[in-house]
Amino acid sequence: MSIDEIISDTTRKYLKDNDIVLEDWQVAWLYYHSDMDCARRNEALEEVAAKTSDTSLKEQIKHLIAFDNEMMEAFRSNQGNAIYILRESIPGDYDSTRQGCYASFELAEKMARKLSNKHSIEKVSLVSRDDDSAYDNFDEFVEDSLGKVDYNKDGGINYIYSNEVDTECYDEEEMFYERYFDFKHPFKIGDIVKFVGDDDEYICIIGVKPRRSNPNIRRDDSDSGIIVNRLERERGIMWDSDTPENPYLLDYYDIPSDSEDVAENVILEWQKILTGNGGSMQYIQDACQYLKETYDENHKNRYITGFALRDR
Repeated sequence: MSIDEIISDTTRKYLKDNDIVLEDWQVAWLYYHSDMDCARRNEALEEVAAKTSDTSLKEQIKHLIAFDNEMMEAFRSNQGNAIYILRESIPGDYDSTRQGCYASFELAEKMARKLSNKHSIEKVSLVSRDDDSAYDNFDEFVEDSLGKVDYNKDGGINYIYSNEVDTECYDEEEMFYERYFDFKHPFKIGDIVKFVGDDDEYICIIGVKPRRSNPNIRRDDSDSGIIVNRLERERGIMWDSDTPENPYLLDYYDIPSDSEDVAENVILEWQKILTGNGGSMQYIQDACQYLKETYDENHKNRYITGFALRDR
């Protein structure tokens, strides 16, 4: 991976300006944590494995790809004891829409090709795995998932999971993608950012780090594992992320100081609090409550503009 391939304009410029060179395992780390679909990601990882002299990294990449293939094979296989549920993520609808249930993965995937939004196929057992008895109703067994495949809007697979495959066959903490990566970046607490390619569903800000269970992974302003707090623009709900984000996927996001957008003003107020420049939690709570009430009234995702914010 050359620095030119990094899709974040902010991070790419920072690395170039500071003449930062990446090691092979760091390149693999970036590919693994990128927004590539699984096929493109694995192809890129195979190229890294072919060029590197790091034998451990070669084996880890080989194992990762083989494990993906094993999970996909298990997910596709059905001995008549499971069905496949297709769900579509409709923009503006925060609950995915169930499009149908199918007896085979092939049928579900055939229908999925007709969709233009992000979607998923979930494999669920027809009988309880706890006592081998039949379920009494549909809602009961959809929670007994055997696996799931997530697709992007172009039909590429972004995520594969199967609990029919032994996940204890290797120590994940020893894999390259779990290693601490001091990936230098320009972001600091209070910076307002966006995810590259995001559809503006969220406004984000670099937040305060939570406590970490793994003492070997440092999380502070200078580390790669930065914490991003997201505000759902329409519903006024702020998440405090527990998952470190990849600066490879972040860009600065500029909000005008005179913005009349409610959600943008919530983030500007939160920025003041995080940077010690004042700010009012009561103001944030009132504005978020307005967003929630407006969303509930409309029942649909709608871009809210022109709302006159009260005096602070």
